[in-house]
Amino acid sequence: MGRPLGYKPIIENPKKKNKTALKFGYKYTPEEAKFIDEILEEAKIEYKTTSKSILEIFKFYKENKK
Repeated sequence: MGRPLGYKPIIENPKKKNKTALKFGYKYTPEEAKFIDEILEEAKIEYKTTSKSILEIFKFYKENKK
């Protein structure tokens, strides 16, 4: 005899965020996903493709990190 079928314990963890949006294989909160989409759309206007946009964002980060 074990737990009933379909049992899910109620876990109250204030540190756990509501990460439901999937971007690039990672889960983000809806606000984080919206931010990623906004930045990516701006970059896609300039660089035309998603892959080129992501590459340019990483290049920018590498050049400007301290």
